[in-house]
Amino acid sequence: MKNRLFLFLFFACTLLTGRAMAQGCSTAPLTFPTGSSDKTVASGTCIANADSDSPTGQGGRLRWDDAGNHKLVLFDSEHGGNFLWCAGGAFGVGTGNSNDCAGGVGNTVLCMQHDGNLVVYIPNGTTLPHCVNSGDGGIAVWASNTDGDNDGQEELVIEENVSFGGTTRTGERVVIRNRSGAQFVGLGYVDTDTN
Repeated sequence: MKNRLFLFLFFACTLLTGRAMAQGCSTAPLTFPTGSSDKTVASGTCIANADSDSPTGQGGRLRWDDAGNHKLVLFDSEHGGNFLWCAGGAFGVGTGNSNDCAGGVGNTVLCMQHDGNLVVYIPNGTTLPHCVNSGDGGIAVWASNTDGDNDGQEELVIEENVSFGGTTRTGERVVIRNRSGAQFVGLGYVDTDTN
């Protein structure tokens, strides 16, 4: 009897934990600011794509955590939370290796800049970065390189199977898009050429 009760409680807690994690992410895109000010992304911000095939109702989850690992990371919610992508360690490059994620130090900030660029800044010595005037006081360690693409409707989203540069990129992806379409698509999967 005790074993059955234990198994029941274990499965109930597992199910509730999965649902709580799914509820922690919004499926609404993050919009870039317009005008002349930049926007700091709050710690713990998480966005996901809606996915009816997933038991959680969400596919990939992009999480910014400046209080814990100080990295921008995309996880797969369907297969045990597997790592899919992160803002890469080399400037302007997204990698599939979690050890190469940009940031990883205290007081790192993620800025959605009014020019359309998404940038990870780390402190410059004792000077802490902040998202005013494109990362005053910080050193850029990763950028989407989408500056100049903000047409008033630029947003950060998670999408599946994205067409970009003549190629369909399969799986959940970090995407920055505007009225003209995808301007940035995170790497991490083998792409399928559609030409």
